[in-house]
Amino acid sequence: MKISEYTKEMMDENSFIDLAYMALSEKGKEVNLYELIDEFKAIGNYSDEEVETRVVQFYTDLNTDGRFLSTGEYMWGLRDWYSVDDIEEKIAPTVQKFDILDEEDEDCLIR
Repeated sequence: MKISEYTKEMMDENSFIDLAYMALSEKGKEVNLYELIDEFKAIGNYSDEEVETRVVQFYTDLNTDGRFLSTGEYMWGLRDWYSVDDIEEKIAPTVQKFDILDEEDEDCLIR
């Protein structure tokens, strides 16, 4: 059964992380986090307050659940879709963003 066919009761019985796994599996492509939340909100007919209570846990789960991979700003996919080289390429830029300043560079910034 597709997520779009779920009832509110079915949505309530599942965590957003499990729903996200099902949704991404169905779509077969990366999805924007906010689009995914909006989809859950519409299907479950949730109020803003109901969604807010679940979003914090959902975001934590996305970051800790090994099935998911952040592929860019607010974009998420399933880790199974990517090879090890793809994963390194997607996460490496976030790791290498900051340069280490030496004392001479720091002196220039202070002035």
